[in-house]
Amino acid sequence: MLPEFAGDYVIFSKNPDVDNSFMETDLWKNIPAVKNNQVFEINTKASTYSDPITLEYLLELFEKSFLQN
Repeated sequence: MLPEFAGDYVIFSKNPDVDNSFMETDLWKNIPAVKNNQVFEINTKASTYSDPITLEYLLELFEKSFLQN
C-alpha cells in the first residue's frame, strides 16, 4: 500500500534506535521517490517537538533538501 501513497518525494522520520530493515525490502526500493533518490530523512529525536528551535531546524532541512533537487 505504501507505493500507492508515496508522492514524488518521501520525507522519512528515521529513528536510529528501532529496526529500519524495511528499507532493504523490494517494496521500499521500488517506490519511485526511493528509486529517484528523493527521500529526505529526518532524525525522529531531533524533530518530535514543535518549539521554535525544532521548527527552524525542519525549515532549514526542507529548504536544503528540496532546493538541491
